[in-house]
Amino acid sequence: MRIKKIVILILSCLLLITPRVAFAEGNQTVKECVEAKDKCQDKKTPDRESNEVSSNEMVSGWDFFKMFLAFAFVIALLYLLLRFLNKRQHGLRSNKLIQNLGGTALGSNRSIQVVKVGERLLVLGVGESVQLLSEVTGDEKEQLIELHSQLNQQTIEPSKMLGQFKWPFLKEKPEQTPKFNQVLKKEMNEMIKKRKQTFEHVEKDENKYE
Repeated sequence: MRIKKIVILILSCLLLITPRVAFAEGNQTVKECVEAKDKCQDKKTPDRESNEVSSNEMVSGWDFFKMFLAFAFVIALLYLLLRFLNKRQHGLRSNKLIQNLGGTALGSNRSIQVVKVGERLLVLGVGESVQLLSEVTGDEKEQLIELHSQLNQQTIEPSKMLGQFKWPFLKEKPEQTPKFNQVLKKEMNEMIKKRKQTFEHVEKDENKYE
């Protein structure tokens, strides 16, 4: 939010800095010349000279070109700044030993959280106490980690931030990325099914021995 305010402030300053346009002073009336002959005679100038002064003081195409270059330079600086902040934040998160990748609420004061501890990905049940439900491994682990990193990159991606100003040349096609909570719920449902099947097999085996 702070970065967005800085961007808006800089762009506002650029819009306010525009070339000044000076207008030539008009010819005085006959009454003014009669009342002050000396002043009227001193200010008499040829039409050619007044035209040259007005043409020199008018805004030229070169002024607009310089203003456009300055505007493009500021946009480039903002883009590089946002990319630098994005990489720095991503590096700080990757260096953490313990990361909370997200979770989903199950009710009052109860939730399931996915926590990355080193290279392990743990699923914890949080309520009155914290319990280890399972550990995610294999392809499911890689999928969750990759999805979490993609969502983090999209939060402060430069093109996304600059796209909020609705400039035509910065618009991008919206990417359809599955939400982390949806993937987490899917994994939880599959885990519950596997546990249920395991309990059913155990009960069948016990009934056979009885």
